[in-house]
Amino acid sequence: MKKLTNIFLVAFLMLFHLPCSARKHVGNKEKGEALKEEILPIGSLIFDSGVFPMHRAEEVTKWEKARGAEVDVISVFPSRESWTSLLSSWFMDDKRIPAGFQGTLNIGMPLYPRDGNLEEASKGSYNAEWEKFGRMVAAKYPTAYIRVGWEMNLNDWYYKATPHNAARWIAAYRHAVTSLKKGSSTFRFIFNPNIGPGQTGTEDATDFYPGDAYVDLIGVDAYDWWPPYTTEENIAYHCERKYGWDWWLEFAKSRNKKFCLPEWGVATANNNSGGDNPAYINFVYSWLKENRKWVAMECYFHEADAYIRSDLFTGYNPEASAAYKSWMQLLKK
Repeated sequence: MKKLTNIFLVAFLMLFHLPCSARKHVGNKEKGEALKEEILPIGSLIFDSGVFPMHRAEEVTKWEKARGAEVDVISVFPSRESWTSLLSSWFMDDKRIPAGFQGTLNIGMPLYPRDGNLEEASKGSYNAEWEKFGRMVAAKYPTAYIRVGWEMNLNDWYYKATPHNAARWIAAYRHAVTSLKKGSSTFRFIFNPNIGPGQTGTEDATDFYPGDAYVDLIGVDAYDWWPPYTTEENIAYHCERKYGWDWWLEFAKSRNKKFCLPEWGVATANNNSGGDNPAYINFVYSWLKENRKWVAMECYFHEADAYIRSDLFTGYNPEASAAYKSWMQLLKK
């Protein structure tokens, strides 16, 4: 297999010889309702573009300077130990969000806090708390992207969805969204599994789809993972496989929803990844650009923690950083 190492060669291959093409989604779900009235990208790029800055305002400023484009979206993760901690607004304070930020948030939300449970959530017992959270966020970010129960098809999450709890999981999701909407009718709710087959006993995460009335966007989290995005063959595999990039895009189209990429990044600390991998960066942005009519938002997961080391512009992933920066001009409106 041909390894793609040269940044310029990779960019050429991705721009003019994309290894994958859209596949028709096969399923028995009815056509989705009409697209929600679109909120146009506020920045200079063709879709909303953002970063998880490790909950540090200064990292946003550094990121914008390094890539040469303002950030439209900042990823945040509220505390999830209890309702008291979840209802704290620390993730929106001036230590986490830089002064003058004009964009919005990409919020990763559990279906309920760690000291809660699915049974109560499915009965609507936490609706008052969700409404409080919605009003708290809406006071500053009424158009926030909200990922309720994100990555529900991964086994490690305490709020995971399984064949045994699917009905209750869906009911809990609907209660959360209905209550959050009381804070703002312009929140954008993302149905957000991890890419690939589910790991909780059900391969197809659409089994947990809560219905079009409770979802505005279809999103997946997709890191540089086995097989690494280092060869044309591996990239084609990720793109064309069932529950891969094209499959989820086609599902979004079948629901008449836009697609988004709320988390993505290299994973240099893990042996299953491609390391400092410009081919992965170039694939992601070429695919998003190719499908820009259906893409609403992407947020890079910039994390210097030892478990992943996905950080860019810190000296740790120089090739991936260079590839990322090169795309900013190519993605201009």
